Amino acid sequence: MYGTPTFDYQAEGYVADEEGNPIEGIQLKVTLGNTSNNSAEEKITYSDKDGKFVTPKYLDQMIFSLTAEDVDGAKNGGEFETKEIDLTKMKPELDETNADNWYWGVNVYKNILIVMSKKTADKE
Repeated sequence: MYGTPTFDYQAEGYVADEEGNPIEGIQLKVTLGNTSNNSAEEKITYSDKDGKFVTPKYLDQMIFSLTAEDVDGAKNGGEFETKEIDLTKMKPELDETNADNWYWGVNVYKNILIVMSKKTADKE
């Protein structure tokens, strides 16, 4: 057999304000990297009404970072500062549930907590 084993990459977590309240509608910009050709691309997902998010599974594209941005203004309980999370410093957990000879499973970055700070008047 010839070929290279493949993996999916996925991130899941929670977006909250500084008091721990969930924030719905936070845009999460997922920066992906393809290690075989050193390219990067961005995908978008959003936090749900409970502040939770799960990215799609990205085949052979590592997730380098998540950028959480409040794109709907005061609608979700206030205006929040943008926050970036560097996932290259985290170790994903390998889920081998559907693994086979060439597909080795999903590398999942789990329990990512993104705490958003409210914008202040002098930071606008």
